[in-house]
Amino acid sequence: MRSSLELLHYGKIVYFWNLCETVERETLALPLKIHNKVICLCGSTKPEWRTKYREVLETLTLMGNAVFTVVWFRGDFYGDFEQRRPLMEQVHYLKIRSSEAVVVIDRKAVGEHTAEEIAYAEKLGIPVYFYDEVSMEKVTAT
Repeated sequence: MRSSLELLHYGKIVYFWNLCETVERETLALPLKIHNKVICLCGSTKPEWRTKYREVLETLTLMGNAVFTVVWFRGDFYGDFEQRRPLMEQVHYLKIRSSEAVVVIDRKAVGEHTAEEIAYAEKLGIPVYFYDEVSMEKVTAT
């Protein structure tokens, strides 16, 4: 026989599980207009672009897209950044290959590495857009 504490705990778990199922069922029934595109953000990783990355990430995510972005900005990483840089670059190129579109956060945020990423995406036939130069509705249109 279970103690009253065990029954209370069990009841909370069952209640939470039922609540999750209800929310999921109701959410799936909503007529949401989401775009469901996979988009990779590119641009400078200098700290001054952090806010712009956040703005673009939030805008595209709230439109219903899955958005890849950078992991670190220069100065964020504590340790041997140059040792890990090749791995981070390989992962970022994987994100580009896995995307349906690339959005560059700002034309002013294009340096040597970003230019190489743009060329790579274009070579693969992945469209490249500049955030401030085109409507994000156009980017995410299916």
